[in-house]
Amino acid sequence: MFQNPLKSLIPNLVLQLKKNDPNLSMEEARDWILEINELDPTGEEANYTPWILKQILSGEIDIDEDREEVYNLLRLYDLNKRKKQLFGGRTLYDFDYEELSDVIEELYEQGLLRTKSKKESKYPELNIEGMEGVEEVYNDGVYRVFRIDEVEPVMLSGKGTAWCTRKREYAEDYLEHGPIFRIYKNNRAYASLNVYGLKNVRDYDMDLRKNKELNKVLYEVVKNEKDPALMYNYADANHKRFREFEPYIMKDPDSASNYAIEILKRRWPAAEKYIVKSPDGAYLYSWLILKRRWPAAEKYIMKDPEYSSHYAINVIKGRWPEAEHRIMKSPEGACEYARVILKKRWPAAEKYIMEDPEYAAYYAKDVMKKRWPAAEKYIKEDEEIWNEYKKHFKIKRRNPWQA
Repeated sequence: MFQNPLKSLIPNLVLQLKKNDPNLSMEEARDWILEINELDPTGEEANYTPWILKQILSGEIDIDEDREEVYNLLRLYDLNKRKKQLFGGRTLYDFDYEELSDVIEELYEQGLLRTKSKKESKYPELNIEGMEGVEEVYNDGVYRVFRIDEVEPVMLSGKGTAWCTRKREYAEDYLEHGPIFRIYKNNRAYASLNVYGLKNVRDYDMDLRKNKELNKVLYEVVKNEKDPALMYNYADANHKRFREFEPYIMKDPDSASNYAIEILKRRWPAAEKYIVKSPDGAYLYSWLILKRRWPAAEKYIMKDPEYSSHYAINVIKGRWPEAEHRIMKSPEGACEYARVILKKRWPAAEKYIMEDPEYAAYYAKDVMKKRWPAAEKYIKEDEEIWNEYKKHFKIKRRNPWQA
């Protein structure tokens, strides 16, 4: 009788996971394997699930941050694995995640990869010209770049690509942070640039050092737009500093913090008067660059309860009494602060934590380490989280025929 390949793999994969974390129950480990399998484009065939687990355990893959990129990377590998010469005769298990990403990206840029199955259509042709909220900002006859400020053309221009902004909720979210630039080559979708970075049509980060033509195009676009976030992302895609952009970048606190962390990799004194005013930027700068408390920034960091919690955990590494009245009002921040810093229940914060199903469940499991009856009416509002909660605490349904 045919056996589902994933089911046959689960026992061995569960043992690997429990060897890494002995405190995991068998049930928890099994749930993790099922979640890891969601990153495998072969589904229940599970051809790549053991490799994904290996990369997660080695720290190469972050299951939350890299989910979509891992799926797309393995999908491309799966489409091209029979062309063994492309990979130098190596199989997937001869690569770690970073090596495979580099190889796939280089092959893609050289046009050597098959990117679609027979059932898939070609990448979309230019289809947004003339729409409201669309402005052409560059055209050299080969490359055309459009600045988009409206949801509908963002969604339409993403169809047939892997960009998440083809979906309304993502398009709306991205546009809240600035316009989206779609790049077309020979009137076909080629790349996308926004405040979150530069992506090719498969939604992989692009390295402009390997694409001189596009590099020149985007330099002109970014220079003319004078947008700090675009300038930072352009520098990041080049892996080097651009002094001519720094007077603009430094005036946007988050872009300035990212630029110091990712590009300069050291203090940027001229920008600190701007960075200090952003809870996000100041927290990251103090943690990753200063590597100590930043007193001048604390009154700003304190305005954001979640970053206040992160600051206490990663920078202060202890209680931050002055910020606790704010931290307690964020379910996420309060839950983590109680778990990592207080290492016990935080009664004053519980009325805030319990109203968020996700963090109420985490708080019960990781802080209280027992059921939290008072919060269960809120946890029940999310069916998936409630089911996980019941499973964790072994809550069984009462049979109606039992007394």
